[in-house]
Amino acid sequence: TAQVKVKSVLFLRKEVKLLGISPITSMFWFDVGRINDFHDYRPSVHNSDGLIISKTVEESQWMPLVNHHEHKMINYDTICNKTPSSFGLVQRVRDYALYMDPSVKYNLNPNCIVTPNNDWGNGKIRLFILPTANEWMDNINVFWFSDTTYKINTPIYFDYTLSYSMKEPEIDKPFVLYTNNGLDINDAKNTIFSLSYKD
Repeated sequence: TAQVKVKSVLFLRKEVKLLGISPITSMFWFDVGRINDFHDYRPSVHNSDGLIISKTVEESQWMPLVNHHEHKMINYDTICNKTPSSFGLVQRVRDYALYMDPSVKYNLNPNCIVTPNNDWGNGKIRLFILPTANEWMDNINVFWFSDTTYKINTPIYFDYTLSYSMKEPEIDKPFVLYTNNGLDINDAKNTIFSLSYKD
């Protein structure tokens, strides 16, 4: 595990409506189940496959990443009534056979977890997903946005630790490996969705 401890003091020179703190960027092109949509020989191409948020020690949330390369930008807000315990972008699937890329080795990409070290107050974690038609664009962006209206020329303190590791944070939710969908062979009007869980 590699860690970077950040102690920041911000002074606003003018009013800021949206102040994004501790940004993380990554790339998600496609994963298992959507290879035919992207015409690539590899089963999956992504640096991260989900956003994990620990609002408290006992409450966690997992949001899988997607890429609709023909659509516009997507953004999700997760409201936190207080400073989250941690949040970050995670590469959960580590099986090389699900990437088949000997050059980039996406299965070995580390996770990036943000752990606040002081009180950030109430706010939200915002996930931006930009459409991309290739793997060369960091189309995944995560920020913390505070609900506080900050005064100009007044110090604002944000302290946090960035942790880079292969270890996945613990979460009390079922582990979905991938989702597939296709036509029902008995009735073409129906679509079948299949969820594959980790043992």
